[in-house]
Amino acid sequence: MPRNQKKNATKKEPVFIIRPVRNNLGLDYLHISLVILVVALVALAFGISWSKPGPQACQYGALNGTCAAPAHNSSQALLGAERVIASYASLNSSLSLLPYFALVNQSSVSYVPGDRQWYVSVPYIDPISKSRIFRVSFSLYDSNLSLATPYTQMISPVSYTNNSVAGLGSVSLSGRSLCQTSAPIPVYLITDPYSPGALGAISIAANASRAYSGQVNTSYYFVFGQPSTRFYKGSGIAQTQALGQYLSCASRQPGFAGYAANVSQVFIGTPLSNSTLYDIAMASRLNTTQLNTCLANVSVALDHQAQLANLYNLQYSPGFVVNCKYGTIPETLNYSIAYALGSLKSVH
Repeated sequence: MPRNQKKNATKKEPVFIIRPVRNNLGLDYLHISLVILVVALVALAFGISWSKPGPQACQYGALNGTCAAPAHNSSQALLGAERVIASYASLNSSLSLLPYFALVNQSSVSYVPGDRQWYVSVPYIDPISKSRIFRVSFSLYDSNLSLATPYTQMISPVSYTNNSVAGLGSVSLSGRSLCQTSAPIPVYLITDPYSPGALGAISIAANASRAYSGQVNTSYYFVFGQPSTRFYKGSGIAQTQALGQYLSCASRQPGFAGYAANVSQVFIGTPLSNSTLYDIAMASRLNTTQLNTCLANVSVALDHQAQLANLYNLQYSPGFVVNCKYGTIPETLNYSIAYALGSLKSVH
């Protein structure tokens, strides 16, 4: 090729002029542009990955590669366990205390997809072991929330009710509604006068009335069930029922707690004579005129009390009904009153 043509061809080739950039660690503009491009691409990749929805955790666990969809939720499962616990109240064993010492607000609930069951663990206070806290656990069928298995070597309830454990010391009685919306709330003691612990329950009720002065209105109801009827043959109906009649009439006077305490000093579990009960009333400084007036018509009042006891299914052992809805026992009366009063405050 001639020299002129070669020179012209050389002139047509593109020429890149790369200038160094000052104060940039010796990098030129081309390398800076490449670095900026790489940073932009990395940022874009992070942005795309962040915007994509990640794998969602299954609320109730996975079954066969998909999220389990139980028929009930955890709140319903806990309510099912509360009903099971409340049913233990009818057992003739120490387990009958469980409904009143269960801490249901501290329960843990989980679903087992493979078994299609709910596992509920409930802490409770053991009054026999210096109030130490233990746990009782249940497995419930998801289909109907009935009891599948009780744990910790427990037996199942004999029968089930629609009652449920509302709070510490408080069993919500099915079909009952609050009869008060403000204090003082009613508190009923219902017991057979010959039931073990009946006179002691009166003392507990009186103490609670003082502790919650102005917030509770306590009434006493005496019924004659099996603890009383076993004395009918030997002592007669009239003498047997005299104790309940005197207690009922004395409960309408301010000195009732003192009268019950004085009766307990001479009571050995068998019927007392009418004269003995009257002498104790005089020694307790009851208003005898008011007492005699009440005794003349007490049978009608006791019949009404028996109807109330049947309504709440409390007939023999000392039991309390707080604010017309919550059942409790003497050992947990204060807990139940506090729960009922707290419920009123939360409503307002």
